[in-house]
Amino acid sequence: MCTDFGGLPEDVSSQAFPRATELQLAIIDLLRTSSDMVDMRTFGAGTLNVSSLLALTNEIVALPDDQWVLEMKKFQANVFAGLQLAVADYAIGAKARDPLAGPYTRAPETAGEKELCGIQRMKKSGGFA
Repeated sequence: MCTDFGGLPEDVSSQAFPRATELQLAIIDLLRTSSDMVDMRTFGAGTLNVSSLLALTNEIVALPDDQWVLEMKKFQANVFAGLQLAVADYAIGAKARDPLAGPYTRAPETAGEKELCGIQRMKKSGGFA
């Protein structure tokens, strides 16, 4: 299933992706909704590497020329880690990590969502769960 290069779609339906299976639609929707939860706003200014360069006066005296590269690498690592958690939460249920997750979760409804829930495997010590 190929699309034009761009952001994640707002419309994840069989009308938007007529050749996609229900499982593929469920995967696209999971990635889209997970990315909504894990974006730049998720990580506050305190997660930037530059915060460790603050002097006692709460000022940054100088920055390395490649500081932006260091910040982007850390941001990318944080986003991918967050996406991994969000996808894992789909398999185990968000309430396993957050007991207050009830209002923003729902049970799988479509055949594709149910199939996705049943086929996810997470590596753990000694095998997969």
